[in-house]
Amino acid sequence: MDYQTTKERCIAFDKSYQEVERFAIEWGMAATHVRSVIDEIFALATEVKGLRSLASNNASAFIVSELFQNPEHIQQLIDQRRSALTGDAMHVLQHWIENPWFWCYYQVKEEIAHDFWKIQDLLTGKQHLYYSPYIRDLQDRAQRKDICCFNPLFSNGTCLQYSRTIKAFLFPVSDFHYFCNTIAPNQSLKEIQSKHYPTFLLLDLLMGSPIKMHAGLEIGFIWQSCAIPNFSIGRLQGVWEGKAICSIEQYALSQFDESMIDLPNAELFITAPDAMRGSLFWNSRTAEAGLHTNSKEAYSLYAELLQRAYPGLKLPKEPEIFISQPLQRIISERNLARPWKAFELVSNIWGWANTKSITPLGIPDEGEELDAY
Repeated sequence: MDYQTTKERCIAFDKSYQEVERFAIEWGMAATHVRSVIDEIFALATEVKGLRSLASNNASAFIVSELFQNPEHIQQLIDQRRSALTGDAMHVLQHWIENPWFWCYYQVKEEIAHDFWKIQDLLTGKQHLYYSPYIRDLQDRAQRKDICCFNPLFSNGTCLQYSRTIKAFLFPVSDFHYFCNTIAPNQSLKEIQSKHYPTFLLLDLLMGSPIKMHAGLEIGFIWQSCAIPNFSIGRLQGVWEGKAICSIEQYALSQFDESMIDLPNAELFITAPDAMRGSLFWNSRTAEAGLHTNSKEAYSLYAELLQRAYPGLKLPKEPEIFISQPLQRIISERNLARPWKAFELVSNIWGWANTKSITPLGIPDEGEELDAY
């Protein structure tokens, strides 16, 4: 490929975009459905301090994406502004009618040539050639090469590009997938952005939150729902402490014994105790239960512990949910759908997991005491 010629084409498309951007913004502010979303964006930014500096850019990104993803809207813009458009701008808009913009969550894989990058769409797995003079600066600020970004992209017939601000997300890819499924299950990324854009902007609060590690292990929020009729903490190995509010009970392991040595990852209680935190929750009225840990290694241990005590209980090898702790807090604070909601009655008082190192202790003394076993 002749990258110099391709770069000249990219610059030409960017110039044409700059020419039509003002018309695009005017179109968006006049479109009732777009204007209502813009109002929501600024209302959310007023409420959530961390979103205020991003409000104007987020609003503009929504407008241009709503316009240039829809061929009918593009044709409408052409009809409205035909006399003001240059030939080059008209050519680009006609190209976008045939090749609409699309939202993309992608990872930068490698630099092919100066300002040309191989990227991979993290939802479809497809790889693309992408022109951007901004990626290198994002990599330098993040101090990593394989950054993940989220923004609309457009085709110029040779490669992809984008002419506005690019967002680099450092949080786990699993957070993006889970958040999409939480706010709009079974919807495409285009549908999510069109129908739930203000809510989706909550992810901006996590942009600079990298994956948390401890002793080489990934730390996050793990949850597994299950049902355990006639649950009794006395059936589990080890010594446990618990608290309860109404029908909701929460237990934490305070001491493990020799009978637990053969559990998966038991040695991590000594070598990486902060990765082995967890709690068991049970609703004595409904028999609903939940296992929460902060690492997959801890999940494997607690899941095996439960299944030994209750042979009929079959827990999956991989937990139902594994997301970052910051995302879990945002989901709870914004009252979005979540399977752990019923157990927040106790977790909001005593915390989701034990806070002592080495072995799980540290549930405060306030509240109704359950017997220790």
